[in-house]
Amino acid sequence: MKRITGALYILISLALLFYGIWLIRERTTPIAGDSLEQAGKRFSDSAFTVHIPSAHIELPAYSAIINGTTWQTTKRGVSYLSTSPLPGEKGNSVLYGHNWPNILARLHDVKPGDAIFITRGDKTTRFIIRFVAVVPPSESSVYAASADTRLTIYTCTGFLDRERLVVTAFPDFL
Repeated sequence: MKRITGALYILISLALLFYGIWLIRERTTPIAGDSLEQAGKRFSDSAFTVHIPSAHIELPAYSAIINGTTWQTTKRGVSYLSTSPLPGEKGNSVLYGHNWPNILARLHDVKPGDAIFITRGDKTTRFIIRFVAVVPPSESSVYAASADTRLTIYTCTGFLDRERLVVTAFPDFL
């Protein structure tokens, strides 16, 4: 009986070790062909990239939706909430992504006054960060519609990703 229990503990330990290695690889290596890209959800006529120099972030944006409590995400860039306006258009344009080293983990480095550049085709719009906040996941006003023109970037933060980091920026028309 002790031999079976010992073997079971070894198998469980190995399984957890391999799962941990897989999670680390998943978070640090972009993976080709996740669900959004395979479904052809990247919007070619209005594709854009996000560049945040102060956080060393430069990523493509992929169109996504929120279905109930499920946020459609990508492993190769940021997700653009397709029910929100495109960045630079009137309203609250929402981008979100994983708090992974290859995606938005360095977003916590930004501060008010830093710039965010959104490039669509040959047009680049500069946004200036005004607010950086940590909120609970239940705070839905973050991605609610607005009467002004703004860009909201949203990712997980805190112990075991229990909170959300929200960066709000406004266009710099100067």
